[in-house]
This record gives sequence, structure tokens and C-alpha cells, in this order.
Amino acid sequence: MYHYAYGFINDMDASKDVVSDVFSKLWKDFSDIDLDKVSSYLYVCVRNEMIDIISRHHRTPFCLRKPFSAFIIMFLNKYHSREHTRT
Repeated sequence: MYHYAYGFINDMDASKDVVSDVFSKLWKDFSDIDLDKVSSYLYVCVRNEMIDIISRHHRTPFCLRKPFSAFIIMFLNKYHSREHTRT
């Protein structure tokens, strides 16, 4: 299932988190799930979580996505540290 999740977003950590969350959900809802269909249930849950992550990512403004946001944070930290050294 990890590889299935990874195929959606190519992010190892997010894929592991989704699979872990899906298994937690399975554990919590175990009594309500048909055991003959547990594999289908897991894959559908992973797919739905991946779709949610992708849709949230596309709603995030471009400037707040990972690579650019990391650059901005680094820039602001440097700028902030320069302001403190001037006084």
C-alpha cells in the first residue's frame, strides 16, 4: 500500500503517514468492516486520502508550497537576524 500511495505524490514521509493513518482507521472501525473486503477497503481509503492531499496541495497558493516556502523562511530568518545585529 505504501507504493500505491507513493505513486500518487512521490513523497515518502507523506505516503508512510497516510498508510499508517489508514491502518489506524481500520483498527478503529474493525467491527464495521467486512473481512472479505478488507483489502479493497484499505486501498480505497489510501486513494481517498491521497486525493485529499492532492486537492489541498492545489488549493495552497504557489508561494506557500514546500520548496518556495522553505526559501522564504530561510530568507526571513536571515533578515530577522540582521535586524537584531544592527541594534
